[in-house]
Amino acid sequence: MGISRRQFLAGGSATVFAGLSAGRVRAAEFTYKLANDLPPDDPMNVRFTAALRAIEQDSNGRMQIRLFPSSQLGTITEELNQVRNGALEFYCCGYGNQMPVAPLAGINSLAFAWTDYDKIWPAMDGELGAFLAAEVAKVGTIQHIGKAFNVGFRQITSGSRVIREPGDLKGFKIRVPPAPILASLFSALGASPTSLSFGELYPALQTGLVDGSDNPLWTLNSMRIHEVQKNITITNHSWDAFIPVANRRAWNRLPADIREIVAKRFAEAALGQREDIAKAEANAEKALSGNGVAIHRPTPGLFREALGKTAYYKDWREKIGPQGWAVLQKTAGV
Repeated sequence: MGISRRQFLAGGSATVFAGLSAGRVRAAEFTYKLANDLPPDDPMNVRFTAALRAIEQDSNGRMQIRLFPSSQLGTITEELNQVRNGALEFYCCGYGNQMPVAPLAGINSLAFAWTDYDKIWPAMDGELGAFLAAEVAKVGTIQHIGKAFNVGFRQITSGSRVIREPGDLKGFKIRVPPAPILASLFSALGASPTSLSFGELYPALQTGLVDGSDNPLWTLNSMRIHEVQKNITITNHSWDAFIPVANRRAWNRLPADIREIVAKRFAEAALGQREDIAKAEANAEKALSGNGVAIHRPTPGLFREALGKTAYYKDWREKIGPQGWAVLQKTAGV
């Protein structure tokens, strides 16, 4: 059963401390931090909150993890760097966000690589996920823990300009997360991508800093996109996920039994969040339409065909290399 927003908010403030009781006599042997870019009531953080309580309980109070949502410790780039240098023990971010330090870490977000979850989860829980983890491990200071949390298939939002075909993106200022594979997609189609953290997105749309954005429907509904954008174009142009990243030295300091507990509870949180997102996505379009957002559906394949006429796939195939491309072909069928 999922955890409701009311139950979550009743459990603590935006910065959540996963303590069993305020009066515990025995201090924790290990007190770590976990940060991410999403708000406290996001399904991922609701699941994390329950997981952190379970970790403390399972470890008999030896392990306590404090949650810092909403980019409280910095931007995506800053928090990832904090994990790398050991100032932050755990960080949960998109695979694509890790590409500036591990160039192949986000190849799962290759444009139009996926059509449905029947292929996605076996790939991410299997060979592709292992490949991405190995690429991050090459950095030497960070590693993946647990399983992937779902972000979803991304769609395009706009204000006065309606995006009906690829040509409508020419000169369009679109917010993207700090993920080169997404930025290059929109650059190839003639748009002007701007990299911003999720917390910066709403005010950027409100003030006109950017013309539009790309996010899954459930995220757009949750962030009340109807207040600042009135059009959504269903493109399913990319799929991404979040994965917990640990500082390797901090991870290795933990005894084996505690590492097992953390990995298990993080994985359970991810599986629960996937179910939450599936439900949220199923209801999102109706809710958005009810709030006055126009939903546009271009001719299937139109955007992928246009992208195929650019250097996008050629460039990324060269960057990914034969091993990574072979894994993508085997798992996604690109």
